[in-house]
Amino acid sequence: MTIFTRGSSGLYADECGVTVDGPLRIRRFAWPDISHFADGMRGEDWVLDIVLHSARRVPVPCTAGSRTPELLSVVRRLAEVYGIPARLKGIGQNDPDDVPRPALAWEDRLEFWMESAASPGQLRRRVAVVVLLVVVGLAVGLALLIVAGYVQGPLCSVC
Repeated sequence: MTIFTRGSSGLYADECGVTVDGPLRIRRFAWPDISHFADGMRGEDWVLDIVLHSARRVPVPCTAGSRTPELLSVVRRLAEVYGIPARLKGIGQNDPDDVPRPALAWEDRLEFWMESAASPGQLRRRVAVVVLLVVVGLAVGLALLIVAGYVQGPLCSVC
């Protein structure tokens, strides 16, 4: 079911959950992972936020500045069907009952980075690039230690 679209971006829902189709990536959130829907801000504009049980707020970019009564009504009805609160006022202020979004820990950043891959092939390429960067970094670090004279013995036959 299409909830809202703008250009090539959109917000969609089905029996499994909600899909946020953005300009750079597609993100999917299962119904059991969603705590509620809330008002949010993106710059000066109102935006629909999907609030997860982890207290992470996920803004839906395509809804920025589109706080129409129709959009609010559709989201409220959809949330009601799946038993999820929709704390929407459409005024661009966060509900005082909302938990503030905590800073993302490195695990959350890694999970977000991995989830943002559009396909398994893209994820494999990303992992390969990270592994390559780590190996090159270690090799450069070891070379600098050898040149500086901190490593001697079997690793350094020139010293």
